[in-house]
Amino acid sequence: MELDQLRAFTAICEEKTVTRAAARLNTTPPSLSVKIKALEDELGVVLFRRTTRGMELTGAGTILLPEAERILTAVENLRGTAALIRKRPRGILAIGLNASADFLRLGRLSEGIQRAGEGIELKFEHSVSGRIIKGLESRTLDAGFIFGPAPGPHILIRRLTTASLVVCAPRRWENKIADGKWETLARLPWLHSESVCPFEEITDRLFEEKGLTRVKSVQTNDDAVKLDLIASGVGLALLEESEAQKGVEKGAVIIWPTDPIGCDLSLALLAGRAEEPLLKILLTEAEDSWRDG
Repeated sequence: MELDQLRAFTAICEEKTVTRAAARLNTTPPSLSVKIKALEDELGVVLFRRTTRGMELTGAGTILLPEAERILTAVENLRGTAALIRKRPRGILAIGLNASADFLRLGRLSEGIQRAGEGIELKFEHSVSGRIIKGLESRTLDAGFIFGPAPGPHILIRRLTTASLVVCAPRRWENKIADGKWETLARLPWLHSESVCPFEEITDRLFEEKGLTRVKSVQTNDDAVKLDLIASGVGLALLEESEAQKGVEKGAVIIWPTDPIGCDLSLALLAGRAEEPLLKILLTEAEDSWRDG
């Protein structure tokens, strides 16, 4: 039995199709099917049945899934414990980022991590909250910063702060939106992100509460790109306030006055991995980096 077979098993359970599971694990559907067949042959049971809705667990698969998940978690714990035995935590932590490095205080975090264990390497990957959650579930990420609540009990979050969100607009539109009406904003083009970004849900809800629908013009997940596009007069966007202030300082954008808009920022990881040594260090140092507010 190989760990890759167990990872294939759990990925198909979560994604419901071999195709999506293969994409998540960066492999091909035929390769994944071979792994599942080999695992079934070794265990002597059928794990899945194909239906019109995708792959469904058999009774045997349902019983064995928690065992497979425990094995994968145990392997990660074993690696972490071995590092502690060597009296020097070592390893790579892949961390998803949903905002700029300065906003997330990555400088402080990195310094704290290096003090805790010189053998810890940090690997930062810029993404959006929804994709970061998927990365945690597929174990391609060890932890990640997310906006908004946890999607379920399998994700552990440590709230760090409440981010302030603002409506950011091109400075040349200052007179155009000076009436302070959401109806005016709804008629103008908006930059937007993938639906997995909590800012999208918040923006849509703000308009829906007023019986309005905004005009979506350009999609990008990169806040720095959004800021450049706003400055160029392409559209408006909901941004984290410190990111928007960068454009304000350059004189290219303005912040449209609204009632406060807040969104929690948290560090997230799989609940089943919370006791892994490297992740315990990361949680402690992340909380320390935000302790002064």
